[in-house]
Amino acid sequence: MRRTLNIYLVIHIVYKVSSPDGDYLVIYRANGNFRAFNYLMEILHIFDRLDLFHLYDLIRDQFSEVTLEGFELILWGDLKIMMESSTEGNEQSDFWSDQQDWKIVTWRLYESCGVCILEFEDGIVIHMLVERRYPLSKDLLQRMLNLGLEVERESSVAIDLIRFIKQQINEE
Repeated sequence: MRRTLNIYLVIHIVYKVSSPDGDYLVIYRANGNFRAFNYLMEILHIFDRLDLFHLYDLIRDQFSEVTLEGFELILWGDLKIMMESSTEGNEQSDFWSDQQDWKIVTWRLYESCGVCILEFEDGIVIHMLVERRYPLSKDLLQRMLNLGLEVERESSVAIDLIRFIKQQINEE
């Protein structure tokens, strides 16, 4: 059974480190342990849902007065779209345009943190909370279903997500 870090209880500091291999965000826990990563997808295996919300709050607060670039900007963009995008009052409408051109490669569920991921042929990756509605077109939702959801094991979360997608298609 996989354990999560539950950083929302023990996080001490988050900061950026540059190395010859690239830039990383390092999360130090109060007990001295740390974890480095440079993409949101890397942490979905070890974080639970509360960890993600806490990470979002920390990054928003810590980087609010800093000009972001490189991987920090990508990480913030991924978190912002995941946490703030919705069908009502969407400020990021440009991001969601041209869905007819999106070529999905994988649709994957990370059950421990309640996130599903769409990966596209051009390298774009979208992280979405399973219970939240995003401004996805009926056509894209249908293509997701046709592709099939990749899961580690069959679960009620996966079945509920598929039902949720089917319900959205039928509502339009």
